Amino acid sequence: YLHPDRERIVDIELYETESRLCYKWKIEFKSGGISAPYVLAYYSSTQDGLYHQYAIYNEIWDTHYDENGETYKEHTRDSYLNFWIVNSETKELIPEKIFNEESEEEYIIWNERYLDMLDLYSEESE
Repeated sequence: YLHPDRERIVDIELYETESRLCYKWKIEFKSGGISAPYVLAYYSSTQDGLYHQYAIYNEIWDTHYDENGETYKEHTRDSYLNFWIVNSETKELIPEKIFNEESEEEYIIWNERYLDMLDLYSEESE
């Protein structure tokens, strides 16, 4: 679903941080180059386990120079592409942003349903 051409996905890694479970992968371009890492992160679920929140983002790695003039890459930030809430029973995906490629004025539309669903998470934490 996230990347239909799975044949070009390389370096898939599953790992866990203190707050989330993540899949990381890169995409091999037809020219032979490799993309920056993409990460699909699992954030949380509602108390009843029906809805789960995920995000997908790119890791941004910048080139830096050490005191000897040698270059090295360092992870400097993340660029979030979208967030989703997934219904675990129906597998319905509720995105935070909807991309409207036909509109010239507003390419990104905020999904009101997603924003309403966030109330489920805040109510359960009270």
